[in-house]
Amino acid sequence: MVYCKKCITPTTRPGLLLDNDGVCQGCRYFETLNNVDWDKRSQELNTILKWAKERPSPMNYDAIISVSGGKDSLRQSLYARDTLGLNVLLVSTLRPPEDITNVGVRNLENLVKLGFDIITITPNPEVYKKLMKKSFYEFGNVYKASESILYASAHKIAIQYKIPLIILGENGSIVYGDAASVNDGGIAKNIRNINTIKAGMKLFMDKKLDIRESDLATFEIPHYSDDDLKVIYIGFYMKDFSQITNAFYSMSYGLDYIHQPLEELGTIYNFGQTDTDFMPMNQMIKFYKFGFGKASEDLSELIKVGIMTRETAIELAKKLDGKCDEKYILMFCEYIGISKEEFLEVAEKFRNLNIWNKNSNGKWELDSEFYK
Repeated sequence: MVYCKKCITPTTRPGLLLDNDGVCQGCRYFETLNNVDWDKRSQELNTILKWAKERPSPMNYDAIISVSGGKDSLRQSLYARDTLGLNVLLVSTLRPPEDITNVGVRNLENLVKLGFDIITITPNPEVYKKLMKKSFYEFGNVYKASESILYASAHKIAIQYKIPLIILGENGSIVYGDAASVNDGGIAKNIRNINTIKAGMKLFMDKKLDIRESDLATFEIPHYSDDDLKVIYIGFYMKDFSQITNAFYSMSYGLDYIHQPLEELGTIYNFGQTDTDFMPMNQMIKFYKFGFGKASEDLSELIKVGIMTRETAIELAKKLDGKCDEKYILMFCEYIGISKEEFLEVAEKFRNLNIWNKNSNGKWELDSEFYK
């Protein structure tokens, strides 16, 4: 495994690019932030906002924000309404009740109490379950199919009600150094090329599981003209948009978090991804596939913003990456109707033997400079 020389992101991350000095594009982007012409970015944003406010909308909304109720969407919502002066409509995609957490429900209720209009969309729970099952067995990523609806729902509502602007949070390609939309800046031009959704939905058609093309329409991002709808990453225009800042800001406005030890979640934050119970399990499988998990992702961001040293991040990643409390595995097994033994057998099929070796005691070890 080859790692970025500055953060701890490995080249096994899909789409990661390292330059001739062995540094990822994410780190290079953060190096430029001190030299950003923020006035120019503000002018660019104001031009977009002026355009949106002048567009006729029968619902009288200027913008849509897709929300889970978590730290990022809460801060985006407050910033768009209270700082930018937008009349925003929040769109939430409620997962089936087996997936969404009590914390997630409370956080959505908190948004309502803060005075926002919210439209909630619940996909067909049986189709959703079939897609999760197929995604698990074939891709080792239970959210590969269902993640698309997070984007599709906001787009569909915007087109239906002629709401001219969709506001997303961070440009993940910039933060994590992926190739897909690293050059997009604040405009989400290449959103269809994000790693998890770029293959489209037709590959999930399955006669055996009775997944038809008509079942997938809800999950497809509709086509649209840039003259009618614009999609932006608001984090690109905010100096202090980060997980840490967003979390502390949102907690002051009622954000709840997961009350569990971090070792059971495989992450360094208990205020991230609070709306789903299956994420720790999914991150565990990602660790098998790529040799890094959610902890490494978040630790790399802390390195980039200057909060943590690379050495400390490595030690924390070794303790937390891939960790998952057994209860999350059992919850997922019950949801799709399989045994724990079958789950573990399928998960093992995704272990990347190019980076994992068994030691003399029969335990798996990463072939990584960090773990030697």
